[in-house]
Amino acid sequence: MPRSTRGRIPPEHEQALYRVLFENSREGQYVLDRETQRFLEVNPGFEDLTGYSRSELLDGNLSPEDLVHARDLELHENKLAPRNHSIAETYSFRLLRKDKSIRHVETTVSLAKVRGREVIVGSVRNLTHWREVEKRLRDEIAMQRRKTIEAARANVKLFELTEQVSTTYELTTSLVKSKNIDELFKESAKVLCDKHGLNCKDVTFYLLKNTTLEVAFTTKRKANRLKLSTNPRLRSLAEGELLEPIAGTHHIMIPFRSRDRVFGVLRVEFPRDAGKIDLETDDAVIRGRWDIFNTLVNVISVMIDNLRLYEKVVQQSIKDPLTGLYNRRYFDRQAHTEFVRAGRFGKSLSFILIDIDNLKEINDEFGHQAGDEVLRQAANILKAHCREMDIISRYGGDEFVVILLETGADAGLGKAEELCGLIAEHPFATTNGAPREIPVTISVGVASLCGEMQNESQLLESADRALYLAKNQGKNRSCHFEPKRSEDRPDFHT
Repeated sequence: MPRSTRGRIPPEHEQALYRVLFENSREGQYVLDRETQRFLEVNPGFEDLTGYSRSELLDGNLSPEDLVHARDLELHENKLAPRNHSIAETYSFRLLRKDKSIRHVETTVSLAKVRGREVIVGSVRNLTHWREVEKRLRDEIAMQRRKTIEAARANVKLFELTEQVSTTYELTTSLVKSKNIDELFKESAKVLCDKHGLNCKDVTFYLLKNTTLEVAFTTKRKANRLKLSTNPRLRSLAEGELLEPIAGTHHIMIPFRSRDRVFGVLRVEFPRDAGKIDLETDDAVIRGRWDIFNTLVNVISVMIDNLRLYEKVVQQSIKDPLTGLYNRRYFDRQAHTEFVRAGRFGKSLSFILIDIDNLKEINDEFGHQAGDEVLRQAANILKAHCREMDIISRYGGDEFVVILLETGADAGLGKAEELCGLIAEHPFATTNGAPREIPVTISVGVASLCGEMQNESQLLESADRALYLAKNQGKNRSCHFEPKRSEDRPDFHT
């Protein structure tokens, strides 16, 4: 007997849900008739990106070619149209807006059939900002190159400096491709320590955390974090009061800034034979070298800021805002990945489905704020008593699900019983007014991977059936589902 599906989207509402997702996507989305090349549907993001209204795009007078820059039409004809399969393909091109301005975009297209009709489904991302960063980088480097060449013509070190400047642009263009901050630091270190470029001995990237500069990446064997309380000059640099870099005998420290706020520091160490560092020198060649460092630090600062913003958006898309756990979307993706991995390598895998007993009654008696606090504290208990490698998600309104990697039936049931005891013993209480004790228990269903299961949905369904039995037997308990030889007579262990 299946359990109630309270909290899930009914099938008759799925189409409305997909419409909401389509309309609210920040990326431009469109559906195109493959044969007539006529737009069948577009979302507001596509309208904003192209500058055309929905009615203008759907009235049949505009074709995809009208939105492609003339220099990219051949690319559109040869590549942008998907092949005769449903695998998505991704390409970049210049999009021509209604006002004739140009946007650099990346589009992912795939072929689908809707009621026997072949359509092209496309998603368009605006890359103009990244192109502007690349251009700004080229302009900055070109300007610094001209400046140093003009200032150092009479200096015997002109050749060395010119070589450094000419190679810096080629090296720094690789930074734009970094996908995360760790990769950005690694690539930046290569740029700074390249023997044919700036030829630094070692570099260390620090990120500011409260009153400490924590090591984020270093080329040295070991680098220690720096406490601002013990170094007044470094504290002034980190707080933005000191505008010039700090120079030592063979090193300099340059701040990373974002919107006039310092969020980190770059420490660059030079070879001993490079001589003593003098930031006040009038030597045009040396001043030009410092200008290159400042340009690189400014570019890296912008990239770190953008990557942090991107990472924040990514986290918001996969995290539950109330509990801080992963959300249902992330669970669905990881459940499939781990099911396939366990099957391929012969590993154990268990799912734990958890339901807060009587949460509705708790909300009715103590208020919804108390109910939310119960969910938050229960989530914290799960995080504290599951392994770092386990995947904990909020599955529904009062449900959590845990993917236990490399965990069999006995260990899975043991973990479920442990969590039942921890929740029952935890002192839940109201936080508004005089504290009132809230009795909280959970029911848990456990299912472990076995040969009869073909996909992760069957494993989750088995955990769901075990949870239903735990609720039906009086709650505050755990049950493990284990199919017998006949699928019609499953075996439950409590």
